Amino acid sequence: MPLPPTTAAESEFPSTLVLVSGLPADAHALVAGDLGDPSYRIDSFAESLDLMRRVAHSSVAATLVVLKPDDGQAPDPLLVFSARLASVQEDSQSLEMDLPLGTAQVPKGLRLRGSVKLQGVIVTFECETLGSRHGADGQSAVLMARLPFRLYRLQRRDSFRVPLTHQTGVSITLKAGVRPLENIKALDMSCGGVSVLLRAPLEAVHQGKRFPRATVRLGVGSGSEQTYQVDMLVRHVRLAPPGLNQLLAHKPPPAPPVQRPAAKYATKAGGSSGFRESAMAAVGALLQPELLQLGIEFESMPTALERHLAQLVNELGVRLMTRVKEDE
Repeated sequence: MPLPPTTAAESEFPSTLVLVSGLPADAHALVAGDLGDPSYRIDSFAESLDLMRRVAHSSVAATLVVLKPDDGQAPDPLLVFSARLASVQEDSQSLEMDLPLGTAQVPKGLRLRGSVKLQGVIVTFECETLGSRHGADGQSAVLMARLPFRLYRLQRRDSFRVPLTHQTGVSITLKAGVRPLENIKALDMSCGGVSVLLRAPLEAVHQGKRFPRATVRLGVGSGSEQTYQVDMLVRHVRLAPPGLNQLLAHKPPPAPPVQRPAAKYATKAGGSSGFRESAMAAVGALLQPELLQLGIEFESMPTALERHLAQLVNELGVRLMTRVKEDE
C-alpha cells in the first residue's frame, strides 16, 4: 500500500520527508544496489563507527530507501525518504533515524540503504532494519537499524583532472536554446569542474558568468546516456590556441552586417543617425564569436552526478597512468 504524502509543515524535522515526486537519481542508484566501487569500501569497524558518528553529528539529511523482502525479483522500495541520522550506538551496534510523520510500522529484517554528502565526501551504506517505534502522539516515529555491513566513502579530488576523448561521451550545455552554448566540447574533467572549448562571443561567457541549471550528459552515444542538471560558474576564460580549432566542427564565419542607407534612418530634423550606426557596429564587433577555452566550476550538483564523476575520473586516471607506464 503506498504511503500517504507528507509535507515539510507536517514534520517535526523539515528534512524528514517522504519523497513523493518520483525517485531521484540517488534513490534509483540505492534501489539498484549501486553503492560504489569496491576500492571505496570501508571494512574497518572502528572507521565505520567513526564515519557514521560524523554523519549523525552533521545533522545532514540522507536519502534513504527501505526495500521490500527479497523474492528473487527486481528490488522494490517499500519506503523512500530523506532524514537525518539521529544517533549511533556502539554498545548495541545500531543506528536510529527519524521517519516521516504518519509512516506505518517498518518491520525487522528489511534492507536499508542510504546516501549522504558529508563535507564533500559521499557516504553510502547498507544495513538491516531492526524495526520502528512510534511516539506518544502515534505520528512521530524512529527507525532502528544495525550498523552498516556495507559502507563506502567516496572522496572528491577536485584538483585531479583527466583528459577527455570523443569516445568518453561527455557533453556540456551551458544554456539550452543558445546554439553556441549547447553540446560543447569538453577537454578535461575533474570531480568539481570541466574545461571546455567553444566558439562564442566573449561577452556571453565572461569570467564570473553563472549558468544555473546547466546540463551535463555522460555516456553520450553509449546507449546508456545519463543527463544531470548542474549550476555552473565560469572561473577562467582565455582565447584558445588556434590549433584547437580543428576539434570543433567547421562553422562559416558570420555574414557582415548589412549596410543600410543613412537616409532611411534620418531624424525628423533632417539629421542622420551616424552615431547610432557607429554604436550598433561597435556592439556587433563585441559580439563576434571567438574560439575560447573556459574553466568551469560545478557549484551545486546532485549526489548521483558526484558519484558518477568520481567513478569516471578514477577510471580515466587509471587508464592514463597505465598508458604512461607502458610508454616508459
